[in-house]
Amino acid sequence: MQWGRTTEEEKSESRIGSWPGLTTDIRPRNSTLRLYGGAAFERVMHEFRCATYSVECPPVSREKVANIIVAHAGRGGGRGITEAAAEIARSAARSWLAPLLDTACGRLAFVLKHLFHLAMERNDNHVCLADCKFF
Repeated sequence: MQWGRTTEEEKSESRIGSWPGLTTDIRPRNSTLRLYGGAAFERVMHEFRCATYSVECPPVSREKVANIIVAHAGRGGGRGITEAAAEIARSAARSWLAPLLDTACGRLAFVLKHLFHLAMERNDNHVCLADCKFF
């Protein structure tokens, strides 16, 4: 059985399309190679990094910033602004990265599922050879 998958085969078989928020496909150099296991895992991680660098972080409105700063102003003295900045960053990152993370997790789960099937097949073959008696 053919264990490796190209990038397009992974996308098609996993039913996870292109990276959200991107208008063009990411094609790493090894996208046409049939990779499996760690190599396929690293390829998906590389695609994820490329996708995150390709998507612009959405702007944060002045009203949202003002609301968060005012809400944090009454908490803990000088740390209020720092905490507000952290909350703004987390909120923006959630809206920006969550769809990309969902896609990456789906693709990585597909790669690991196929690695599990490979391990099971190899284990079955190994057990068969160990149990065989030669005359």
